[in-house]
Amino acid sequence: MPTSYVKSLSTDFSGSLREGQLDQEIFADSGIPPAMCIEVDGDVVTIMFSSALSGAEQTVLDDIIAAHSPVVPTSSLDDILSRLTALEAYH
Repeated sequence: MPTSYVKSLSTDFSGSLREGQLDQEIFADSGIPPAMCIEVDGDVVTIMFSSALSGAEQTVLDDIIAAHSPVVPTSSLDDILSRLTALEAYH
């Protein structure tokens, strides 16, 4: 049965989270099953798995969350800068 684990964006993630990256980090760790989905609603981060995690798997999840350091792809920053430059040129 699907089981959700609720975390705090501000406390557990220090206010910074990239859901897709966290999903990849969970998927890459063989000590925990893949997450079904990760949802953020305000300060609430819900991570759903297909079944309840064991105590050891919950520890792995907590370790993954503690180590999560969101990375913004350079190409995204370059895209934003080029769009801003185009907007400035337009005005």
